[in-house]
Amino acid sequence: MTLPQGNLATRTMQNAFVVPTACSTVLLACRMLLLALLVCQAQPNSTLPADVDALVGFVTGFTAVEGTVLAAWDVNADPCAGQWPGVMCSCEDLPSSIQPGCHNTANASGSLRVKGLDLGPVVSGTSRPLEGTILPALGSLSELAYLDLSNNKLSGTVPDALARLTQLQWLLLNSNQLTGLLPSYLGSLLKLHKAMLQNNKFYGSIPAGWCGGTVVYDVSNNYALCGPVPKCLVNSSRLGTIAGTYLSPTALSPDSSIGGACDLMPPDCDADVGCTIWTPKYWTSQSIVTFNFTGFMDYESGISHYDWGIGSTPSAVDVFPLTRVTADRVLKDIKYPSGGIKKMLVTPVVYNLTTLSLLEGPSYYVTVVAYNGAGPPLSTNTTSLPVKVDTSGPLPAAVYNTYNFQQASTTDMAQSLQASWDNFTDAQSGVAGYTVQFFQQARSSRNGSITLVNLTDLLELGLVNRVQAKLGQKLQEGDMYFAQVTAVNGGGLNTTVKGQPISVERSMEGAVGAGKTALIVVMCGVGCLALGALLSVLIMRSSVHQQAMREKERQQEAKQLKALMYALVSHSDMPGIQHGMGSSTLMAPPTQGADAADKEVAFVFTDIESSTELSNQDPDAFKQLQEVHDQIMREGIAKHHGYEIITEGDSFQVAFATCQAAVAFCIDIQYRLLEMTWSKDVLKLNACKAVRGSTGEILFAGPRVRMGVHWAREGTVAVRLHNLTRHKVYAGPAVQIALDVSEAAHGGQIVLSEDAVAKLSENMAMAGFPVIRLVGLYQLPSIPCPVFLFSVTEVVGKPLRRQFTSLRKIKQVWPPQSYKLPPVLEYNINLPPLPNASNCLAFVCLRLATYPKEKSKCDLPRSIQEKFEEVFAVQAQQFKGYLFQTHENSFKEGIWTVAFQSSMDAMRFTHAAQMLLMHTHWPTSAQEFCGASVPSPDGRWLFQGPRVCMAVHESSDYFVSPIAVSHI
Repeated sequence: MTLPQGNLATRTMQNAFVVPTACSTVLLACRMLLLALLVCQAQPNSTLPADVDALVGFVTGFTAVEGTVLAAWDVNADPCAGQWPGVMCSCEDLPSSIQPGCHNTANASGSLRVKGLDLGPVVSGTSRPLEGTILPALGSLSELAYLDLSNNKLSGTVPDALARLTQLQWLLLNSNQLTGLLPSYLGSLLKLHKAMLQNNKFYGSIPAGWCGGTVVYDVSNNYALCGPVPKCLVNSSRLGTIAGTYLSPTALSPDSSIGGACDLMPPDCDADVGCTIWTPKYWTSQSIVTFNFTGFMDYESGISHYDWGIGSTPSAVDVFPLTRVTADRVLKDIKYPSGGIKKMLVTPVVYNLTTLSLLEGPSYYVTVVAYNGAGPPLSTNTTSLPVKVDTSGPLPAAVYNTYNFQQASTTDMAQSLQASWDNFTDAQSGVAGYTVQFFQQARSSRNGSITLVNLTDLLELGLVNRVQAKLGQKLQEGDMYFAQVTAVNGGGLNTTVKGQPISVERSMEGAVGAGKTALIVVMCGVGCLALGALLSVLIMRSSVHQQAMREKERQQEAKQLKALMYALVSHSDMPGIQHGMGSSTLMAPPTQGADAADKEVAFVFTDIESSTELSNQDPDAFKQLQEVHDQIMREGIAKHHGYEIITEGDSFQVAFATCQAAVAFCIDIQYRLLEMTWSKDVLKLNACKAVRGSTGEILFAGPRVRMGVHWAREGTVAVRLHNLTRHKVYAGPAVQIALDVSEAAHGGQIVLSEDAVAKLSENMAMAGFPVIRLVGLYQLPSIPCPVFLFSVTEVVGKPLRRQFTSLRKIKQVWPPQSYKLPPVLEYNINLPPLPNASNCLAFVCLRLATYPKEKSKCDLPRSIQEKFEEVFAVQAQQFKGYLFQTHENSFKEGIWTVAFQSSMDAMRFTHAAQMLLMHTHWPTSAQEFCGASVPSPDGRWLFQGPRVCMAVHESSDYFVSPIAVSHI
């Protein structure tokens, strides 16, 4: 705006334009000065001062005028002189359709009147749109016939002062951000022909006052307009389209699918019952969900419809998105907390997810959203209590035909039967109770056929696991009787086990005949045999007891060793160390997009070896095997915070946030599968039979699961959410590598890629101190160059000496098939450490101090030498150490050296290595290199096995050179 700098009045007026928030006193003074100035300077054919004052007041409603069409308005010039763009003071300047109803008039002084304001897109052109509100001052332009403020950014309501614009013919306010109710006075403006109000934010209904006059209205795309259109405007050319609104062309009903009632309140909940969702504690299917809900109401606009979804947290729908409820409602008696009963409409929902499989273990929440018939619809939602999934009944247990948990062939009771049973188990929903029925196998005297007779009703016993039932009849000699026990879990699923039949002892009345005498003789002979068998059993039990004691000692030793190692690293610089199997980072559940943590993940792909053969051999046993396998897998996934990507048959694809969590999961699963008490039917399967090692320890029992672990570095994996299931879908080279690695493994073997071992070695404690060995250099189908592959054999202190041949389905590049790697290569997985900031390395020198005195120096046989190499290399890999020789025959001479980056790691290694030396079971050939065993007063070993001296030194005075090793 052009203003002379020396004029105080106009400078004040400029402030009024630019700063509309100035105090009202200053603004009023400015306007009065401007008005006085214009009155003093009024000339014939100039703008009426009252109109000028109205224009000035109108402009103060805008937040800023710089860059807009108003910036060109010059208060030193007359508005009607053509120097105020958009101001029209002649009927000839108006659109042609308005001119016939417009008359050029002037007052007694000859002042001109403002006939039109065109501040829409035609005048503004490329300038910045107007922002602010429409002030009531605009209503003082009493001769205004045309008002165009369209396509700006005006907000607020349309002032009632515009009702004074009795000459107004066209009102163009479309494409702004105006709010409030539609102005009812528009129908009272007799000359008004057109009111364009579309593309704003008006709300409420069309006022009945619009029925008067001949105005043509456009209110489309005002989202919050609601209610029925007045009858006078239905099917009338005066009202354009109502698209983009919730207006209805007819009267509304609660079930109307067009438009919406004017209702400012969302649906409410019943005062007595509330908005309630009833779900079972457990769903017994991974794809079918069931629930009921009630309690939503809306007396103003009614309930339009319901949506429901499933989430991993309350009110979320991240598992299954919102879906329209189509079920019919039924009237039921509902009890509410205060004790009353009322009839309410309940909606039962049974839905087949089809494209989604829920997991056993996590909790799910059902959310129901009720929408009313308002325009726009308002909603209220409620969430259920947590629901879990349990698709199988309890695991079966042994059922006995006596009261004291033993089996018997006969009973001496005449009118009662007994049964007892071991506790059935269900890891998902627990066992809710037991029921028992007793049956008689009655044999027909005619043809010998057997009829099954129900002797008792179903006896509900709660969690009691034994019963004695009194019968209403006498037990018959020669017939068999048995109990049938059913265990029911929290999800209502059951497992039934039939007990061993029992018969009634025959009476011994009367004299003993010759036949009976012979029978007694036979029984005595059988008794002698039984006595011999009993003695054999006692001897065997003693042997088993001794073996159990030895196993308990080994477990205690392993526990002490692990406790020491965790104590050593508890104050180290390794993050996340906790006592136990380490710790792991939570793998994020699926969200609206890929999580940042998915840029690098650890993949674990698993599969049961020979699963097709197992299924064909005994389908029932394989089904039982797979149920237990899947349960163990999912418990492990939850324990180690993994994310189940997909399950296909008996194979799992799982992602973990850290490589340590992935390896800890694999080790945990392998030990659990080995220690599981499998049924006889499962252990009869060819690929599930128990296999023992050379010293009698069990190496395999049950299914052999192959596992592959790969660390996906950033850039080798991409993740997205599946459109339907909202589950994460991984793709990229890393996924194929993980698949190749898992396919190469044997059943019961854990194979790791080179990237996985590099990431794992950063913190072995978090994975529970696994023992890693080099398998060799192999050519994977998905990688052009050969790569080193490794395997996890066991965890430190808990031996699991499984032996495997070369990896499956891929080409072995090195070593040759017939070559066995020495332990220094097989277990020395870490690269030589880099010097620390002081250019120093820490070294541990180890020397065997116990060897035969008749020898001038230590001369270890190759087998004993390799045992020492294994012990030291295994402990070195736990603390980032590197085992090496200082000269060619140092290992043979009983001298080993380990390099570390820090002295603290070196000290931790020495303590752990000393403990492992004591707990290692040395072969008989190593006894001459072992010192005397010395226990402490509390029975713990102070010295046991070889005695090795260890010294730690940190120095920068060293050099590195390769040496030849004769046995490699």
